[in-house]
Amino acid sequence: MHIGVVDDNPAVLSMIETALALHGHSVETFSNRLSFLSALERAERIPSFDLVLIDLFLESGSGIELIEALRLVQPRAIPTILISAAEETVLAPIRKRYPDLSILQKPFKMQELVSLIDKTSSL
Repeated sequence: MHIGVVDDNPAVLSMIETALALHGHSVETFSNRLSFLSALERAERIPSFDLVLIDLFLESGSGIELIEALRLVQPRAIPTILISAAEETVLAPIRKRYPDLSILQKPFKMQELVSLIDKTSSL
């Protein structure tokens, strides 16, 4: 599976990239929303990713804004997982507004992420 990961924390990007590669996935990492959106525009395959992981709080805007942009840019919906260290009081309104969006709270175990990826990609 080809997975895109957007997070402005280099340590988180590296950890996720390594773990997913060890599980047989190809991974592209992006440290900001602009580099991710640029990659979408240049992509030769449609959809450009089989699944995308996006952090909720990015230096250059919110992950929700990026998810909305992704849904506009891609002709076919790409399964997306929102990752965040936010408390449930912040996440609850997001869950209500986007019931089809998978959300994983940090810190998480890599096995939790891998299981959620398997579940989300099979929907």
